[in-house]
Amino acid sequence: MLGFLLPVIFPLLPVAVDQPVLPQLDVAPAPLVNAAVDEPEIWIAFPTEGQALTPVVLVGLNFADEGYAPRFGITPSIPLFQFGLDLPFLGKASLMVTTAPPAIFTGDVDLYLKKGLFGRESNRLTFTYL
Repeated sequence: MLGFLLPVIFPLLPVAVDQPVLPQLDVAPAPLVNAAVDEPEIWIAFPTEGQALTPVVLVGLNFADEGYAPRFGITPSIPLFQFGLDLPFLGKASLMVTTAPPAIFTGDVDLYLKKGLFGRESNRLTFTYL
């Protein structure tokens, strides 16, 4: 009789089960980061054509005082003057003055900004060597 009652009574017995203690996580909101705001962008290059050592003014967003160097094709140039102004919701309005480096050939080259050897690049404009 006991062999018959044990399986029937056993599920009715209270069993103490310890609840696992979950670690408390400090929840903080994620920082609001917009990747498009941080990207360098050239709006205007003046003049768009010239000879070697022609001063060139670049106007755009997010490149002043950030370590970007102008490149004419594959030839890097040196920024002579940089100025940036932080604008809310837009980024940093930037102005850079540089010179066109010496070139062997005449014709069109890409004018862009690059940070380091493998860093970010900006959009490309066309500069014409005369």
